[in-house]
Amino acid sequence: MNLQERLEALSRLPGYKTPPPHSGLRMDSNENMALPERFQRDIMEAARRRVDARQYPAGAIERVARAVSSYLRVPAQMITVGHGSDQILDLLLAHLVERGDTVLAPDPAFSLFIDRCALHGLETVRVPYGPDMTVSVDDMLDASARADMIYIDSPNNPTGHQIRRADLRRLAESFGGIIILDEAYAEFGGYSAYRMPKKYPNVVVVRTLSKSFGMAGLRVGYMVADRAISDVFGRVLQYPYPISSVSTEAAVLALERAGEAAATWDVVREERSRMISTLRGYGAFRVFDSDANFVLFDAGRACRRIHKALAEQGIAVRLLGRVGGASGCLRVSVGTKSMNSRFLLAVRDLLK
Repeated sequence: MNLQERLEALSRLPGYKTPPPHSGLRMDSNENMALPERFQRDIMEAARRRVDARQYPAGAIERVARAVSSYLRVPAQMITVGHGSDQILDLLLAHLVERGDTVLAPDPAFSLFIDRCALHGLETVRVPYGPDMTVSVDDMLDASARADMIYIDSPNNPTGHQIRRADLRRLAESFGGIIILDEAYAEFGGYSAYRMPKKYPNVVVVRTLSKSFGMAGLRVGYMVADRAISDVFGRVLQYPYPISSVSTEAAVLALERAGEAAATWDVVREERSRMISTLRGYGAFRVFDSDANFVLFDAGRACRRIHKALAEQGIAVRLLGRVGGASGCLRVSVGTKSMNSRFLLAVRDLLK
């Protein structure tokens, strides 16, 4: 295949579409706006004082890995760091499976991961979410016979569904290949599986500071894996300097203040429950349970009208349309109490 043919083939891939810039109330990107602005301001000011940008961030990965190790209480040798969890996922796809291999994933799943499978020439087998926005692990086990890798985002984006711990163990015990567990939203859920790689060396848990610690703009992700995988990933696959000096210092400082961040996770859970119950109380939508920092609801044929009307009021939510067995889905991020109240009042007024 010559260059022109390759470019034409690449141009036919959809690519990941980021939300457009928005100057109003951003509730479409699952950012952790519940985290006080002061928390980030203090961290960024302290990080800048520590940094000499003329120098390469030597030892950055090791410093962040040690901070994650203290936070999770798992050995630092099991942790590797990347430029957001996206970059880690991409490197795993590029090197731990081969072109033509098959990846099993739920449908829906994090769209960037599915896009990257296509980019790397990997086949995908999809197990659909049901009408209740849960996925059958039995169906995934049945389909796993055709797979070389399994990917699960739990809590799932965009459904918010978190797979039961016992079902993850069943998958790990039954599947011989690598299982990537994407836990971008785990701090808002009921549990985390970051200790699973100790018992199941085929499980790799990928996480991020973007959501839980409100560091979406700094791009710091990490994975917890068996030491053999972590060693090869960190020593051979990863870039020499995947995260900047400022991101390194900010990540270490944020992890040292995990207790403060954790208080906001409780706020998100409380506000999430309020949003779900209020939306259900309107009697116009099907609202799904969530273990993430967002809520998915089915507005049916009214989804585009509601999306547009909210945008006209300066409130951005994500228009998804068909998800699982629902045809008119919208996804709204859980923000501060005032943000959530403004959204709920705007929806109420649209239904009058």
